[in-house]
Amino acid sequence: MSLIWKYFSLPGRVAFCKNCNFSKNHPPRSPTNFLISHLRSSHPELYDELYVILMDFGQVFDVYEDETEEALLKESNSNIPKPSVRQFENTPQNNLVLRQGLRQRRRFHPSIPINFVNGGN
Repeated sequence: MSLIWKYFSLPGRVAFCKNCNFSKNHPPRSPTNFLISHLRSSHPELYDELYVILMDFGQVFDVYEDETEEALLKESNSNIPKPSVRQFENTPQNNLVLRQGLRQRRRFHPSIPINFVNGGN
């Protein structure tokens, strides 16, 4: 189950934001990207919290690489390759840098997804 449900309730087939009056039809097995986008645009502090939690669990998600980006590439008939993924070890030092950046509302370039990989000493 996605951690996004900490911020939304789902009575039936409609997802309700627990922090505002936003609601979205959410049939079973629907992706949660739209709900994550709502947090990012309407509740940035909650989005930051979710992002840090997911990074702490070693889960990688990227709301920038969704259907919208692919649709834009198709519309432009472009053969531009997708950017490479920058990978960082999931270490306390890297997580601290991430948290500090989020607190200051600085974002990594949206076209370059960032993955933390488990490892290190």
